[in-house]
Amino acid sequence: MKIIKKKRKEKVIKLNKKIKRKSKNNSYQLRLIVPAALLIIIMAMFVLLKPAFIGYFAFENVSSYTQDIDAVFVESSDYLLELEHKGELKSFKLSGSIISNGTAKVYLETDNESYLVFDSTALEKEGISGITGLAVGEFNETE
Repeated sequence: MKIIKKKRKEKVIKLNKKIKRKSKNNSYQLRLIVPAALLIIIMAMFVLLKPAFIGYFAFENVSSYTQDIDAVFVESSDYLLELEHKGELKSFKLSGSIISNGTAKVYLETDNESYLVFDSTALEKEGISGITGLAVGEFNETE
């Protein structure tokens, strides 16, 4: 009887060790699964929400100026903007509204090069996540 009890006890000890090893492996796997799941969720958010990180970081001392033009355009027009504060133009912002079925395109022209910086028809297209200047590539335009 003692031999059988001893063998059973040894078997129970072996089984307990096996269980501990498996639970250690499971906890190790759980430690890997949680960060992997978080990484997948974050990547899915980037793909599905299409965030735009344009203009969030500025690493230099920049002066900013505001210049109101208060212009109303009723038909296709050109407007020459003379800057009140001379210097190198690194960025600009414009605001306004389009009434009825109107459309608007804004070009920035410099040194015989023309950049499309705003196109109201692009706002109607599905999937645009923000206006980033639309100046992804350079093109020359002659009129």
